[in-house]
This record gives sequence, structure tokens and C-alpha cells, in this order.
Amino acid sequence: MSSSSWESIASAWNGDDSPWELFHENSKAAQHEPFMSDAVAESYARQMPESLVFDAYPEVKLPETPLFVGTPLTDAIANRAPDAGMAPGMAPGSIPLGTAAALLRHAYGIAGGGPDATPRRRRTVHSEGSLFPLEIFVYSSRVAGLATGIYHFDPPADRLRFLRSGDQSQKLAPGLLDGRVAQNATLMVFIAAMPERSVVRYGDRGYRFALMEAGAVVQNLNLTAGALGLACQNVGEFFDRRIDEVLSLDGLTISTLYVVAIGKPAESEAARAGRDIK
Repeated sequence: MSSSSWESIASAWNGDDSPWELFHENSKAAQHEPFMSDAVAESYARQMPESLVFDAYPEVKLPETPLFVGTPLTDAIANRAPDAGMAPGMAPGSIPLGTAAALLRHAYGIAGGGPDATPRRRRTVHSEGSLFPLEIFVYSSRVAGLATGIYHFDPPADRLRFLRSGDQSQKLAPGLLDGRVAQNATLMVFIAAMPERSVVRYGDRGYRFALMEAGAVVQNLNLTAGALGLACQNVGEFFDRRIDEVLSLDGLTISTLYVVAIGKPAESEAARAGRDIK
């Protein structure tokens, strides 16, 4: 059998264009493309809640913490070494609720009032059209003062909503390429998107904007974790449907884009050896 035949069998897509090519081409902006007018967009934004509402679930108010940590940016970047947050380098350990609050606020929290043209308040990342298509879900396993379970972060109200109690690591692990992440992480942050919030104004390009915004949120988490001396692992290798099912997301109107695991850094073999010698 020829190599081209093998490639045809191995490929999940046998059309003329790969899905990524179709998406990339169809999400390009044209000079005269008819985007939603500013007036209509403002009206749409006013009708749309700033965050998903889970009023029927228990509320957890986040403790006061400084918005910005004092670690220099260069140190925070250095602490986010590419291999520093791998699952074997993350040890099970507890963090205070205030630390978890600082991570979430720096990631996607409210940063001030919005511009006059929009009723929506600014966040810690840029959002095209101030539409903020992302929603943040959290699995807490070892946060002092926070029961183990799944939460939703509501940035405008600066609170968590307790959606499901109990250890979820056995449910999350099969949804990750490396299931150890769910076992070792102190906190797991799930960045989900509601694409319609952006797509209704910007068409297919709005989906691109949601992806860009998710990357900015993850970078904020990386830098904050580094500044706080925590291990951080970005998890792109997950099985979407499994994770969405654990979070009770339908996978279309809202679906997980990115997962970040945060925990205590494991002591290196060299450090352990040095301590044992002493």
C-alpha cells in the first residue's frame, strides 16, 4: 500500500480542506464586512448579563486581597518555567482561600468601570467589544476555607457559587491526557466560552476573539501563580466532551477551551537530597 493511502486512512478528514483551514479562511475579516453597528451592539450588551447566573446555589464571598501582588514581572515570568508545572512537579498541598481569590481576580476579575460607550465593566484582560465571552469554573480540592467541589466564579459580584460538592478527581482524570493532574492539583481552573456573545457581533471572527481572550486569561493565571510561588500547568490536552460533562456544560452554547492546574511545587530530587544530607 502506498504511503499516500496510509495517510488517507490515518486522516480523520478526507475532504479537500482541513477543518482548521476552513475555519481560518472563514474567520478572516474583510474590509467591508457588515459587523453589527455600535448602537445595536450596545443594546445587545445591556441585555446580556455580565456573567452566568447561579442564584439557586450557595454563595461564597471572596476575602479581600490586594489586586496586585508585589513580585516583579520578570521574576513572575521566570518562575513560570516551561517544565516547572508538570504534574510530577506538583505536590498535593493546601493554599488559603485568599490566594485562590487573588488567582481568580488577576485572571478575569473586574478591573474598573467600562468606557462610556459600553455598560460592561473592564476586566483584567482585553475583550473585543467588551463582550467577555468567557466563564470561569473552578475545582477546589485543597483550598483552606473552601469545601471540595466545583464552583463558578462570578467576577462582577466577586464571588463563587458552589455547584457540586465532593471529590471530583476520579471524574476529571479520564478527561485529561495526564490524569495525575487532577490528583495533584490544589485548584483547577476551567476557562469556558459562550461563543455567541462574540459571534453575534463579529461573525465567525468572534470565535477567534474568544480563543485569544482565553489565552490572555491563562497567561494572567501563569504570572500570578509564578508571583505567588505556586506550580502551574496549562492543560490543552484534554477530552472536551468528558470535561464538559463533568462541568455540566452542553458543549456547544458553552464549552471548555482551556484548563489550568495550580498547586504547591514539588520538592526537587536535588533539594530533597541536600535536605536529607543535612
